[in-house]
Amino acid sequence: MINADLQISVSSFPFNYAVVENFFDEGTSQALAMIFQSLIGLGKPIGKVGEQGNQIYNAVNYNPTLSQIAGTALRQIVSQDVRAFVANVFDIYLDENVILGMHQHMPPSDKGWVHTDFAVVSFPKVSPNLDGMRVFTGDSGVNYSDDSKHRQPESIKTARSVACLYYIGNVPWQSGFGGETGVYLPDGKTLFKAIPPRNNSLFMFEISPISYHAFMGSSSLRRNSFIWWYHSDPGYLIHRHQRLAKYRADRGEDPWDRWTDTNVEKFETPVFYLDESNSKNVG
Repeated sequence: MINADLQISVSSFPFNYAVVENFFDEGTSQALAMIFQSLIGLGKPIGKVGEQGNQIYNAVNYNPTLSQIAGTALRQIVSQDVRAFVANVFDIYLDENVILGMHQHMPPSDKGWVHTDFAVVSFPKVSPNLDGMRVFTGDSGVNYSDDSKHRQPESIKTARSVACLYYIGNVPWQSGFGGETGVYLPDGKTLFKAIPPRNNSLFMFEISPISYHAFMGSSSLRRNSFIWWYHSDPGYLIHRHQRLAKYRADRGEDPWDRWTDTNVEKFETPVFYLDESNSKNVG
């Protein structure tokens, strides 16, 4: 369960993010640490991400099955309570789609590439399968990282809107260990802040065209984390972030992170709406 004594720090620059210390109660956090240890051995290296470029993510990933989630403390992560907590912090509409993974970075681990996570993805067109949520599982037959228009006509197209990284099962973090998650300025190059992977802490951020972040690597630290994404309608997100989408477009850049090859027709939404009364300045 969510800890009644959690501590939260919310920031709006360079994008909306929050760090929550002592997120789950002690029993839940201990159970999640044990589950991570028991399941991560089933994971596989992530390797290349998407079909474009040569973006390598140096971590092992495992997506728990629906039964593994439903019958364990993992159910707390994808619960309506956690979803409502996140939605309230960012005042954002989240749809019923959620995907849960487990990431382990073994030392020495290289720094990841800087990216936004602002991407259209695919979910199986099935009814919600757990507590009113549609939890994505690897055996669904659907390629989650598919932002194409036609490849999976029977899939649900949605978009990442909030990312959550929950750190657990790590050695007590100290300065110099590395393994942080970097928060970057809108130029996508300048590091603004490094979020340390302290146990039972949750780093969550609103995904937008400028939510640049990256794993910062470590020469000695093994970093364990549960990571999950909430989603929203792509049109809703483009409208919500219209000023930021225009900022990217004016620089000749695509507002979206793209998964599939450049020659594949992509699922599209309007780039932005010129509603100045509801716009936000960039950084």
